[in-house]
Amino acid sequence: MKHDLFSEHSEILFDVLNERKRQNKKFGKNRTQHPFLWNTILVEEVGEASKDSLDMFFSDKPDEALLRYRKELVEVAAVAIAIIQDLDNNGVFQADA
Repeated sequence: MKHDLFSEHSEILFDVLNERKRQNKKFGKNRTQHPFLWNTILVEEVGEASKDSLDMFFSDKPDEALLRYRKELVEVAAVAIAIIQDLDNNGVFQADA
C-alpha cells in the first residue's frame, strides 16, 4: 500500500533508506543493541547535526554546512529507523536475558 504522503517525501525517504542500506553494510543488518547504546548512537548523530547547524550560522560557507546538516539529519533518521527495527524484531531488551 502506498501512503498518500510518499510522493511528497519520496526523495527524503529514499535518502534515508539508502543510508540504512549503507549502515547495514557497514555494521550488519540485524543489530541487537541495548536501548542505552542505541540512544548513545542517536545522540552522537544529533550532535553532528547540531555542529553543522552552528556552522551554517557562523560560517562564511553556510551552503557547505547546509549540505552537511541535511546529510547528518538523514543519518539521524536512519538510526532512528534502525532502533525501531531492533525493537520490532527483538522486543524490549531484557537485561537478564
